[in-house]
Amino acid sequence: MRRAWLVVALIIGACSFGPGHAAPPDPVGTDTSPGALLAAFDRLAPPSDRAPYLTASGPLVAAGDLSLPTGFAADKLLPDDGVAHPTAIAIAPDGRLVVASENGFVTSYDVSGSTARDERRVGDGFKLPLGLLYVGEVLYVSDNGTVWRVRGSERTAIVQGIPTFEHSTDALALGPDGLIYLGVGATCNACSEKDPRNATIVRFATDGSGLQVVARGLRNPYGVAFNTGDGSLWATDNGRDDLGADVPDELNLIQMGKHYGFPDCYGIGRGSNCDGTTAATLELDANSSSDGLVFYTGSSFPQEYRQNAFVAQWGSFRRTRGKKVVRIVLVKRAGQYEARSVDFATGFDAPLALAVGPADGALYVADHGRGTIYRIRWTGS
Repeated sequence: MRRAWLVVALIIGACSFGPGHAAPPDPVGTDTSPGALLAAFDRLAPPSDRAPYLTASGPLVAAGDLSLPTGFAADKLLPDDGVAHPTAIAIAPDGRLVVASENGFVTSYDVSGSTARDERRVGDGFKLPLGLLYVGEVLYVSDNGTVWRVRGSERTAIVQGIPTFEHSTDALALGPDGLIYLGVGATCNACSEKDPRNATIVRFATDGSGLQVVARGLRNPYGVAFNTGDGSLWATDNGRDDLGADVPDELNLIQMGKHYGFPDCYGIGRGSNCDGTTAATLELDANSSSDGLVFYTGSSFPQEYRQNAFVAQWGSFRRTRGKKVVRIVLVKRAGQYEARSVDFATGFDAPLALAVGPADGALYVADHGRGTIYRIRWTGS
């Protein structure tokens, strides 16, 4: 158990292959943000421009283990260590919550009640599953350099051989083009990669064919998600560790063919060798391991939360930063995105993965350190 924890800590802390496809949509045009989003954006403080780039704390009140904005409540669905170090979560087509564990299994729960129940094992024998995605009834698992397609008891490796070491293959997302997008971490803290698939976002067909690099220069893009408002693609990225608090984590708008600066350039034009690279949209807390990413697509949260992004921050090795879920309000003016962030939920041990329930509109949070799942729901008026 101790060795497995160290492996995950290293992974999250710290060219074209086949036929091409149409580029993913890039945001264009004028402001498309509803008035509620613009008002919410203006209420938030501008992001910090100084290391360690800490997100504004925001007014939070106690809600069980957690602290949340007024009007929200949290259900602890499993006891501590109810599931061994969860690394990824997804909602199955039948509404069950599917959870991956660093111990190499994927399981599911009925979460229609106040606690998780009726556990059913989905699969075993994975090395380090860090990403889950349903495409129809088919489950895809990102697993330490391999992507598996799981249909019932049948499991097929559709992408293989991506090098892993300090980081691994991360989250999966289904694009509006019908392709699967995958975050691929660097094998090192800061280096030039030998394999052109490392430190990138790649995409491929649902059968694994036509793998293609979408964007480069991303140290560890753990969270990958599409904004359903305009089809834009976003990713979190963990900043390098050897320069301390001078390197922020990032939220990046991912565009075809762009380079995002790793290993030398980071944040918004910081570091060196930034010419020709694309700056982050938002700088997040340095060394906080900003990982799981979702856009709020539910309907139960207030209007100002619709299309907000949420990021799970696992925490620094010294446990001085992170350990929270951050809310990010994005607005688009004249085709350009602006972003501001605020703490949304604190009190976790090491939150790592997020999902939005399509039926209940709740935000599900996997606490990797505590070994449980929280459901955050709106109870206000």
